[in-house]
Amino acid sequence: MDDEDESHHGEAANAELEHLFHAPATVLLAEEDDALRERCCQALATEGFRVIAVEDGLELRDYLSLANDPHSRVPLPDVVVADDQLPGLGGLDACAQMRRRRGAPPCVLLLSCREAHTLQRARELGVADLLAKPIDLDELCEVVALLTC
Repeated sequence: MDDEDESHHGEAANAELEHLFHAPATVLLAEEDDALRERCCQALATEGFRVIAVEDGLELRDYLSLANDPHSRVPLPDVVVADDQLPGLGGLDACAQMRRRRGAPPCVLLLSCREAHTLQRARELGVADLLAKPIDLDELCEVVALLTC
């Protein structure tokens, strides 16, 4: 291999490493409301996040099961953002299931109401943050950015 080939090979390897270290963080967003899910996806994508969206708790659970399978190519999200009242399996219950796994990503709950028992359970489960609806999209992006830096 001559000097030019070695230089090109080194540049390609550096570009690959650069991509790995600067790949966008992946956010798994679980929200049943189509319009809100779309607005959240758009806001997060605009901030440079890779967003995977699901519309109910069962899809959320299934995605996380696949992502945790060592033989799967489904990426484990860096952050999970979930509505607390998803059909099938609520966001809080999904967070509880996630916490049982090693290496679980942080979870942000989108709350429709701030009932004391929901807040207490969220604290017990180690939920990273709670955001009240209606969602402030700037706040959502800030919280996700803080959890992924």
